[in-house]
Amino acid sequence: MSIAQRLYQEGLITYMRTDSIRLSDVAIKASREYISSNFSSEHLPSEPNFYGDSKNAQAAHEAIRPSGESFTTPQELLKKYKEDSDEFKLYELIFNVTIASQMSEARGITKTIDLEVIDNIFGSIVLGISGTTWTFGGYRDIAKNLTEQSQELPDLQKGDKVEITKSDYEKKYTNPPNRYSSTSLINKLEELGIGRPSTYVSIIESITSVFINSESSLKPRIIALAMINKFMKPYFDPYINYKFSKEMEDKLDEILESNSPEEAKVNFLNESYKKIQDHVRKYGEPDPVSLTSYPLPF
Repeated sequence: MSIAQRLYQEGLITYMRTDSIRLSDVAIKASREYISSNFSSEHLPSEPNFYGDSKNAQAAHEAIRPSGESFTTPQELLKKYKEDSDEFKLYELIFNVTIASQMSEARGITKTIDLEVIDNIFGSIVLGISGTTWTFGGYRDIAKNLTEQSQELPDLQKGDKVEITKSDYEKKYTNPPNRYSSTSLINKLEELGIGRPSTYVSIIESITSVFINSESSLKPRIIALAMINKFMKPYFDPYINYKFSKEMEDKLDEILESNSPEEAKVNFLNESYKKIQDHVRKYGEPDPVSLTSYPLPF
């Protein structure tokens, strides 16, 4: 983020604390002009490509892109930054993805081959493989990392016999789901439609007060187990599920978009306070020692 902040302060990219995928008319025009000047006419769609933001995107900002009405190219940036610098690599990525978003789709032929192997011990085993031959690169032509080659497969007909020249096997085991890291947790929140980019930092900070950030994953402290299993779930289960958080986000959006947002806000707060007060009266005052105690597994 510090590298993006530097590029932003130097006027090279737009505001970077956003997850919007919407481009402004200025950005679309600049992208299409670059494509027209540097690629074939087939690479430029007849109409601009438009992408809609997710419901929880930062609506006030457009997507991260090169700034200005005419983009600084990565080649021009080499006058200031070396090709192996983090600043150049990040800017090149932002530039390439922005341009690629306004290019034509790639076209290719995908082929799948299923091979039946008859083994004396294991019986019939079906092995499958797929490969794509690209007939037109489209948006993939903008950058090397978008133009990886897919393996081409031989032209076989149903019933053809083939000779296996080499075979290998791998042992694989089903592992339990990985613990969340700060990054994967934010990705999950985005998937569930919870939170905003501006709130993710405070969410992670709150969590790490009762979780240990160890080996790139969040591991609960004993106090976290006590709080969740003896306090939050028994007393506040309706308020800590994904559905409640998502509905709260949607309700706040409705208030913001209503004809009388101030009145809607007051009504919502009064209604919410009453529900919380009724909830507190229902459960009374729990014993704090009991709530923060948790049996150890040894």
